[in-house]
Amino acid sequence: MENNYRVVVIGSDRAISMIRRLSSDLAQDGCDLVAMSSFSLGDNFVVMMIVNTDAEIHELRGLLEPTTEKHQLRLIIDSVKEFDPTHHCPEVSVRLQGRDRVGVFSYCMTILNDAGLEIMSMNSDLLGKPEVGQSSDFLNLIKGRATLGLEELNRAAENLRRNKIDITITDTSK
Repeated sequence: MENNYRVVVIGSDRAISMIRRLSSDLAQDGCDLVAMSSFSLGDNFVVMMIVNTDAEIHELRGLLEPTTEKHQLRLIIDSVKEFDPTHHCPEVSVRLQGRDRVGVFSYCMTILNDAGLEIMSMNSDLLGKPEVGQSSDFLNLIKGRATLGLEELNRAAENLRRNKIDITITDTSK
């Protein structure tokens, strides 16, 4: 098969059933599903797939549109020249928690990025409903690589702790 495509489907509510339907549509047409990732935010979901096929982009779109239109999903397809299927394993897990406020996410990401954290996956949530006049706590769970080493990440963690952000860094490479 000569064509690689990145297929992105965005929708609401039914992520698992949509993954089943889309992967069945692809398999029935002889497309190779090389890699797939999905995630949800509340009732919203995104599925990203790398598909290898002999079909042209308009043919692939024609194959998937009946399902995506029927379920009111957004479909994005573009060509991928090269796809490296090797998956690098995360070597660190980072847990951040603190009071939610404007700019706190950007602040944390800047500190961790400057310390060499390469983010491979991340989930971010607000915890509970705050009382009137109070803010929620946020929780970020990150898996990634420590490109400048664990010592540098731990130094960054101290900076975050001084600013009332609870952070735990776990070495998952062992």
